[in-house]
Amino acid sequence: MKTDLKVGQILFDWDLNEYEIIKIGNKYFDCKDCWRYKFEIETLKHKDKVYSRRCIQLYLTKQEIENVKEHTRLIDAIRNRIKSYGTIDLTLEQLIKIAEIINLK
Repeated sequence: MKTDLKVGQILFDWDLNEYEIIKIGNKYFDCKDCWRYKFEIETLKHKDKVYSRRCIQLYLTKQEIENVKEHTRLIDAIRNRIKSYGTIDLTLEQLIKIAEIINLK
């Protein structure tokens, strides 16, 4: 729950564009120069896709975006390395460490 929002606070989108909060209601908030969208307080996403095909997700900090990007990068790298078909080119020791980390052992 994102109830710590304040008027004047700067939020960021995936591309690090800045969005300044200008009005906060019970369920939605508005940002400066973004008249087309009302953002949900709970999710920080805009409420509908009437004016855009993509959903705008806002973040409280730039670090939060970097963490999400790194998480996505690591998941993709692991998926590419451990494919669901063919052989896996990892040593037994590497597989044991992975199993321990993801609680398979």
